[in-house]
Amino acid sequence: MSIQGLPEMKGYDPLDTTLRFVTRRDDLDPIYDDSLRAEMSCGHAVTPESPTQWCRNLLDQGHYTFKGPALVEGTTRCNKAWSYQEVRRLADLSVEEMQHFEDNMARMTAARHCFQGESLPDKCYNSNIFLINLTSFCRFKGSWD
Repeated sequence: MSIQGLPEMKGYDPLDTTLRFVTRRDDLDPIYDDSLRAEMSCGHAVTPESPTQWCRNLLDQGHYTFKGPALVEGTTRCNKAWSYQEVRRLADLSVEEMQHFEDNMARMTAARHCFQGESLPDKCYNSNIFLINLTSFCRFKGSWD
């Protein structure tokens, strides 16, 4: 949060050589924005705000995996999977946003895997905090049995 109590504006560091910057418009947000845009793994251009809003919307609807919403042919969505690491990076998530995402992803994954008796996938989100939260949640659930 900024001093005035308003959220800080998100933006990419133009000197960041780990991102691929593009000059085309944001494929997720049709409103023109002259902010610096980067390319997601699926090839679509984004500003930090567009994947933040899209993925937060998915979380709010109970989805903990993220897929590109950009239209590729008429009304067909891209639907390429984005890793949480990619979302975290290209959405330029704040510490508070990361906490919100990781808490909700852990809760939803635990509900799916622990409560349905499934084993965890070998390639969980590569985050120690995520796995610690998930383990704690599963242990807590076990005490209800």
